[in-house]
Amino acid sequence: MSAGMRIGLDIGATKILGAVVGAGGIVLAQSREVTVPGADGVLATATTVLERLAAALDGGLPSHVGIGIPGIVDRDRGAVSHAVNLGLGSEWLPLADRLADRTGAVVVVENDLNAATWAVRTTWPTSASAPALRPASSSTECCGAAPTARPGRSATCPSTPTARSAPAGSAAAWN
Repeated sequence: MSAGMRIGLDIGATKILGAVVGAGGIVLAQSREVTVPGADGVLATATTVLERLAAALDGGLPSHVGIGIPGIVDRDRGAVSHAVNLGLGSEWLPLADRLADRTGAVVVVENDLNAATWAVRTTWPTSASAPALRPASSSTECCGAAPTARPGRSATCPSTPTARSAPAGSAAAWN
């Protein structure tokens, strides 16, 4: 598959939406499935979405998957917890590793709000007529976008997430 293509998954409580985007931001394929709650359900639903995207592209997908998901996300581990609307509690779900094992893809996981904020920050027009993005606090700058914070916790900034790689030789159709 073309090196310019990317896959994005939006994992939410009611649906998982996947899209393959080509050069210039053109959507080449989309798939949407009702989310099955719980760790196994989320993994199974995400895998189904990726399989349907592969079928729409004659069996092959780009080798990288980006995921936005609610909850507390450990970007370095590619893991999520406390996504109660998905049926995920305090136990960490190693989502990146589990999907990489199933697909052979490199998987990046980010909190959905951070992913959306980063997307706006990196794609918003920079002309004088475009609305300006402002930090949430004058004392905290976060890539020009509002940081995420809760009382008693430090703010986190959208950043380039760390990718988790699949084992060599697995799921060649995903390369």
